[in-house]
Amino acid sequence: MIYFEIRILVLIGVTIGTGLADAAQPPDQPRQTSSSTPSTVAAAPVVPAPSPDVLKRAKLAGYRVKKLRDGTTAFCKQESHVGTRFSTNTCIDENQLEELLLRAQSQRDSMNNRVGTQSNTK
Repeated sequence: MIYFEIRILVLIGVTIGTGLADAAQPPDQPRQTSSSTPSTVAAAPVVPAPSPDVLKRAKLAGYRVKKLRDGTTAFCKQESHVGTRFSTNTCIDENQLEELLLRAQSQRDSMNNRVGTQSNTK
């Protein structure tokens, strides 16, 4: 569900961004379109492969590595939510995986700090 909401927000942002870019062009100049460019093909941006450390940590967290058609890497995990027997396949990119792993580590650290403390309930 979160992935779907993120996709919608990205689409809205792209739509607004292109609308602002079109509005910023002076009306006396013709619009540039991709079909009017010469026959030179722009090279696809080179996306670096994830480091072996990231791949190892993703595997330990239960994610599978999936290469997409555009050359990017997605990390997918199949999860069953409480109250349903249907499982969902959630895919995230490398930045989202790093954020998720950092958040999980900070939660583990905070739980370890709480377990060692004693409260005075006398």
